[in-house]
Amino acid sequence: NIAVNYYSNRNDEMRKAQSWYYLGRVYYNANNTKAAVESFLKAKAAAEKSENHFLTGQIYSIFGKLYYDQNFFIESADAYKSAAKFFKDAEEPGRCANSLSYAAINYHLIGEDSVALDYYGRAIELYEQISNIKAVVDNTYCKAAVLLKLKRADSAINCIQSVKLKYNIREEALEYYPL
Repeated sequence: NIAVNYYSNRNDEMRKAQSWYYLGRVYYNANNTKAAVESFLKAKAAAEKSENHFLTGQIYSIFGKLYYDQNFFIESADAYKSAAKFFKDAEEPGRCANSLSYAAINYHLIGEDSVALDYYGRAIELYEQISNIKAVVDNTYCKAAVLLKLKRADSAINCIQSVKLKYNIREEALEYYPL
């Protein structure tokens, strides 16, 4: 709170955004959602003025989580889409991929399965670029589940087979996937 008071009266938007963001995290961790949201909104306004893409991505990401926790899946998807854009601008491919993956989950939950497939595909591409094989496999199986829901079993099987072959994954390593 000292930092918020100090930077609220200064012309340093980045530090102002950071102080509001961290105060929001304190409230969030203390389960004070209302105070957290108020702090994050102030952080977002300051972060967007400062052009700190990483921090703005973090703020949109936490909004995505807050919306998701309240079953506001459309709003959550929108927040994660924004987070992905800012993380891309900040040259944070892992965080961008995470945001795309979370957006895909939300699109699937609201029945926008073709959009979910697109977001899973984009997340998988980024995870492959940064060699996060576990995330590639996880998102491939999520993508396959959406394909199965769309009654595209051949595509789902091909999707899984291609990732297994590409990364030399044994069948027993995939037992925890519910397909």
